[in-house]
Amino acid sequence: MKRRKIFALIIFLAGFLAACSVAPGGHIVSGEDTELRDVLTPVATATHQSEEFPIPTATREITPTGIPWPTDSPVSPTTTPLATFAFPTSLGYGIQIHGCGYPVGPALDLVAAAGFDWVKQQVRWEELEPELGTVDWSCIDRVVDGAEARGLRVLLSVTTSPRWSHSGQDAGPPDILPLFGQFCLRMVERYRGRIHAVEVFNEPNLDREWGEQLDPLAYVTLLEWAYYGIKQIDPNVMVISAGLAPTRWNDWATAVDDREYLSQMASAGAHRFTDCLGMHFNHGTSSPLEAGGEFEIQTLNYYDTLAQQIPICITELGFATPDRTGGHLPPGFEWAAQTSAEQQAQWLVDGFQWAKEHPDVVRLIVVWNLNYHTDDPDNPNLPYTLWSPGGLMPAYQSLQSMEKNQE
Repeated sequence: MKRRKIFALIIFLAGFLAACSVAPGGHIVSGEDTELRDVLTPVATATHQSEEFPIPTATREITPTGIPWPTDSPVSPTTTPLATFAFPTSLGYGIQIHGCGYPVGPALDLVAAAGFDWVKQQVRWEELEPELGTVDWSCIDRVVDGAEARGLRVLLSVTTSPRWSHSGQDAGPPDILPLFGQFCLRMVERYRGRIHAVEVFNEPNLDREWGEQLDPLAYVTLLEWAYYGIKQIDPNVMVISAGLAPTRWNDWATAVDDREYLSQMASAGAHRFTDCLGMHFNHGTSSPLEAGGEFEIQTLNYYDTLAQQIPICITELGFATPDRTGGHLPPGFEWAAQTSAEQQAQWLVDGFQWAKEHPDVVRLIVVWNLNYHTDDPDNPNLPYTLWSPGGLMPAYQSLQSMEKNQE
């Protein structure tokens, strides 16, 4: 059975799935009183011990779950074959805003005034649908409306899940992974033709984002459901895999090295369910133009890990500096102590220059971030922020004045 038919079957059965129980240690995708067990792909169990990251072969047993499906089933997916996504012919220039934390209009005005053509907004499902079946889209409506009025392309980054959708942890995806795909379907249906890309989850190689039992193969299953949910509604929306946290910590409890995590994603066939490979680079201490430097190494490693089959979308490019906070840095950011505001500005521009010189490798860069301002000096978003009530960082002017190759 083809995947699109499977997804349509899941949506059709949404109103009938009810009583179930959660299997210990995994995310579940089947129901007790249906035949879903026969049509869903089992999630493979990751093999964490090998340094060679072999393709896992064992499968996890699928057992019933106790999480209900939403009752407001969306429009039935089309049976039209999925189209091949057509990338813009030039590099995309984006900035991430905190559209749900500050007035949207002034933030979008700054994005447009900088000459950028993309804006990224995070969609935290847990905040939009705290109660089953009741979704407050008002914040995202304002972002999409404002971006459309200014001629900006929209990237929505969907992450988290409501408490009613999972059990036993405060973070992570729903216990029934297709629920995430269903939410993406509903979102794309609401904004059909008005959004241009969706990033599926955020840094799932960290426990604070994914919850317990970090599992790249479970993530690929989530990505698959999101991909088909999105494409059933609008094949022209670019699907971007989650940007991973660039960490070398690898205890499989707190974090997984992004290189190992990505390798197991590749082994599970992640390239089949994404148009662009998400990447975060927010830990740099040197120019991206440095030959053999940390930016170039990470970017080319990502590109090669998926056998150069799909390009990269850098959905967070940021350089932390203590100059934003009067010399103070949050705990754990000591590595950024020597980065000046002027270096932050130049290195952001250099990142775009590297991408322009490697057009087959990187197709979109999103600066992290415009306006995640807070009065808490220990907030980890603050050292990257380009705007505050006190004014703009030098990086904004540098990004505004840099030459852009756009369609």
